[in-house]
Amino acid sequence: MTLVPSGPGCRTLPPEVERLLLEVVAGGFTVYCCGPRTAPTALAASYDWEDCVDQLTIWSWDRVAAARLPKLGRVDVFAPEVVVWTYEGSAEHTVRALLDLVHPQHPDARPMSTPHRRPCTCPSITSVRCRSSCLR
Repeated sequence: MTLVPSGPGCRTLPPEVERLLLEVVAGGFTVYCCGPRTAPTALAASYDWEDCVDQLTIWSWDRVAAARLPKLGRVDVFAPEVVVWTYEGSAEHTVRALLDLVHPQHPDARPMSTPHRRPCTCPSITSVRCRSSCLR
């Protein structure tokens, strides 16, 4: 299954990444396809909690970002300004980190009252047309 290009040409979805992405969908995340469905520029997913949003953006299998965004007014999951948690790396490691993130109300969760600027080096995807995918 080819979804997101990585470097020159496209690569197929690694089996472990596919399994983790299926966990994201099964966990109730809304998935967005950004760009043409047959050759997306990015895939994004978000999960809406009471006080925050968990967000995942995949540009390529080695360029992925995840974040927990506090709900401080309007939240743009495609271009977050502040986060309370963030992780960037390969698809497998980043999706696993997001899935392992504790519930926002868990005692070990980072407090929503201490957000910081998004340190993400990955670009925002606001300029790309994203639509809710049929995955959910």
